[in-house]
Formats: sequence, structure tokens, C-alpha cells
Amino acid sequence: MVLKAAIFDMDGTILDSMEMWDKIGYDFLNKKGIELTDSIRKEIEHLKLSEVADYFAEQFDLQMSGKEILEIWLHAVTYEYDNNIKLKPYAREYLEKLKQDGVRMCVATLTEREHAVPALEKHGLLDYFEFVLTVKEVGKSKAHPDIFLQCAQRLGAVPAESTVFEDSIYAAKTAKAAGFKICAIYDTVSQKDKEDFIRLSDCYIHSFEELL
Repeated sequence: MVLKAAIFDMDGTILDSMEMWDKIGYDFLNKKGIELTDSIRKEIEHLKLSEVADYFAEQFDLQMSGKEILEIWLHAVTYEYDNNIKLKPYAREYLEKLKQDGVRMCVATLTEREHAVPALEKHGLLDYFEFVLTVKEVGKSKAHPDIFLQCAQRLGAVPAESTVFEDSIYAAKTAKAAGFKICAIYDTVSQKDKEDFIRLSDCYIHSFEELL
């Protein structure tokens, strides 16, 4: 794949971390006797963690504020990133290839900066990217193209010259509609969207090894 600029999602794309987010929500609701259904997942998939906490506080009788829920989750997220989260196979090798090819790269993530940057740093990936941009900093979720357009602009490219690497179907649809090329990354959490991804994307991979 020839490209000028590469915009990478983080969780589920270069870090094998999507199951962590599912598990944190599932464990929390399960302890409260509430099932994390597919409809709930769909409602929260584009939300920041703080927004998910507020959603749970508003929708369920938890006797807790969104702020209290968020504090519990942040401890869990920090622990998981520090101890259990691994890279997607061949992610480092592919980033190195792009670097050698002179491709400009960044990260566009739903995860907030205080977790995203240390996670990338821990795995020695931060120096591959010119910057990390979060939806919180942009002020709009990936249901809107702003984060992708800002990334392309900062990388000195137009959408048609840029590839967005994503494991989330709603974000991929947004980027595709804005004129970006899409490389969809298989993840167990989003495997239900595989057929939609194949139809939508310019490439669909199970591992970055396929691009080496």
C-alpha cells in the first residue's frame, strides 16, 4: 500500500486492548446485576470513558455519580495498560517499515492523553508518531470527521493521500465518507462487523504481517 500519511487508531489497532474496555464495563455492570448487552455497546462505542461513566450513572440505578464510576475505571485502565496490554502482532515492524519509507504518521484515539501517551511510550512506539490527537482535544467523537481532517492537515496531506487504520466500523465509515483510504484491522471485539469492513475498506487485514 503506497501512502503519504498514516493515521492510526490506538486501541484494537496497534494495541491489543479492546477486550480490556469491554471487560471493565462488563465487570462493573455484572457486579451491579446488569447485563452489558449489544444495544448498550452500540450506544457507548463512540463515547469517551468519562461519557460512558455518565451514561451508566444516568441509565441505571447505581447510586453512584459518573465521576465516582470514572474514578474506579481509571484505576483499572491504568493497571491494565501497565501490566497486561500487548502490541498487535507485527505492529512495530510495520511502523518501522513506514518510517523507513518516509511516511508521516500520527495517532488519532478515543483514549484520553493521560493513558494513550504512556501506553505508546511503554511499548517504545511514541517516537514513530509526529503527534497524538485525542477526541477530547478535538471536541468531537469519531462519528465526525474533524479528528481525521486535523490529522491529515498537520501531516501535510489531503484525505486522498492518507490512510486511516481502524478497527471500529463507525469511525472507518466516517473517515471513508471524508475521502480517506481505510485499512481495517481485525479485532475480536469488532469481528461482527467483518463483512461491513470488507465492503467499506481499501484493505482488510488480520495482522500487520500482511503489509510487510
